[in-house]
Amino acid sequence: MSKLVVLWATVLMGCHGSQFAHLPAETQALRDLYESASGEQWIRSDGWGGNWTTSPCTWFGILCERGTNVTRLDLTANGLAGTMPASISKLTALTNLKMSSNPLLAGTLPSSIGNMKTLELLDLSFCRFMQTIPSEISQASSLMHLKLMSNELQGEIPPEFEELTKLQTLWLSGNRLTRMFHNIYKLTNLISLRLSNNEIEGVLPPLGGINMGIFFDGGLRNLYELHLDYNRLSGVLGPDLGEMTSLGIFHANNNNFLGTIPKEIGRIPNLASLRLGDNDLSGPLHPDIAKPDLSLECNLSGNSFQCPLPTLVTAKRCLQSSECTGIFVGDF
Repeated sequence: MSKLVVLWATVLMGCHGSQFAHLPAETQALRDLYESASGEQWIRSDGWGGNWTTSPCTWFGILCERGTNVTRLDLTANGLAGTMPASISKLTALTNLKMSSNPLLAGTLPSSIGNMKTLELLDLSFCRFMQTIPSEISQASSLMHLKLMSNELQGEIPPEFEELTKLQTLWLSGNRLTRMFHNIYKLTNLISLRLSNNEIEGVLPPLGGINMGIFFDGGLRNLYELHLDYNRLSGVLGPDLGEMTSLGIFHANNNNFLGTIPKEIGRIPNLASLRLGDNDLSGPLHPDIAKPDLSLECNLSGNSFQCPLPTLVTAKRCLQSSECTGIFVGDF
């Protein structure tokens, strides 16, 4: 009798094992994630674990919109701890992948993300991903929103990112990135660019486009917010900034910019918040600098501009009348 029991248990285990060995690729990818990110400790894991033969469409954090394929995966702030498996790319119909606010989710970003051709949103902010950003992510050709803020990423922003022509949001603030790629001005659909609190060095690329004489090639004409504050950027601010006429927020304080502020900034009518304080800016300020709306904030302090300051600059509280040096005599 005991031999029969042992035999039956062996048969069951064999069936169980072979069943898992032939899981659909999507289910296997989700199982890999569960195991590599400490699924048993998740805050919510309804449907995950146990019997992996049930449809993932009923599991917590998963949405299926195209038949039985997983199209959205949202495990934000769910206690994930460990790493992200390379097999995540087997979720071939995925459009949204959100795992932000899991501070124990670490390791390197899988380069296989580049194989996710339907992915439109990737949010892995406030985790602990390390090393460099894989250039292969540029092959995720449908990507519109890329958010990797507050990790421990380092090195350059991959120049291959210029291929992400559909990108509208690029949030990389709060890392240890050291360089911005020159052709970033080719991402003409960008609306929001956040690169603050990094270690980015070098001169600012021509974000408003390349001056071709009678027109500007490329340029972030649709950009609404630009955050470059608390980096190590240097050089001068170019007149191409005036081509970014959709800009509402421009923060580049606490860098090492030189020279004066280009008068072309006055051509950005709806610029509501301007922060250029604590740089090495100097020289006279053109009266056009304060032409934009500037209704939220204007801070140019911590520089060395020459007196007298334009009336609008002090009227809009960009600087106090005492925050200037010397006397400028001449024409602009």
